[in-house]
Amino acid sequence: MFKYHIPTTYKIKKLRKKWNSNENLLFLDFDGVFFCEKEFPTTIGKRIDKLIEEYDLKIVISSSWRYDLDECQRILTEIGINKPISGSTTMEGLNRNDQILDYLKKHPFNAIIVIDDSFLAKLVDYQIKCTFEYGFTAQLYEEAKILLDKQITDVQ
Repeated sequence: MFKYHIPTTYKIKKLRKKWNSNENLLFLDFDGVFFCEKEFPTTIGKRIDKLIEEYDLKIVISSSWRYDLDECQRILTEIGINKPISGSTTMEGLNRNDQILDYLKKHPFNAIIVIDDSFLAKLVDYQIKCTFEYGFTAQLYEEAKILLDKQITDVQ
């Protein structure tokens, strides 16, 4: 039997209304975001730290690196991100799309942004997709601000 598919964007907006929160979440990958071929991790770290500060983002590690959050925190601090990690997605058998959606069902949020080099089809409206070659560039920083501004404006 055919089951009607509710678009993920609608589900996220519905969850956002349910939580009625002011918390903005950053789902963060490492490889292909900080660690790439043509940019220094510290340059990218400063760029992401600026975004975190500007939007008061809580850091949620969605990277495969999340198995050791102490090491993740050490790396983030080393590359210029001063805010502590707030949490991580589950390590259960779900794919990254579903791990993030599962996190959103259990934690309050207002706006979300996913910075990752993998294509996340279910989260495409909330994703800033990096490339392994360049990582999180200045152009992607500007796109991230637009994405966050739109979500924050939609709520007000």
